[in-house]
Amino acid sequence: SGEDVVRAYTVFSEVLSGDRVELLTGPEPPRFEVVGEPEDYLLRTTSVHPMRLSHALKALEGLVEDPEAVVERLVRRGELVVVTYRGEKFLVRSFVRRGSS
Repeated sequence: SGEDVVRAYTVFSEVLSGDRVELLTGPEPPRFEVVGEPEDYLLRTTSVHPMRLSHALKALEGLVEDPEAVVERLVRRGELVVVTYRGEKFLVRSFVRRGSS
């Protein structure tokens, strides 16, 4: 699950030290540069690593009228999942296909 991905990254970073852990599931880079369509950007980015919800919303500011609506739409469609870990909300790409059990 998305929660497991976020938890695994954090545990490995704490045990091995952050500079020894380099996973594609690490938190997003610090820049706020959206390339392409906003929805596609979120889906591409979250398919390789979790993205803090606050980062996603800030990245979409000025590009779309309602950044929260973009995220909510992707969550409703089942393409993104919001995971809370250690008090912070992350967006994680959903890898569960509709119709699968």
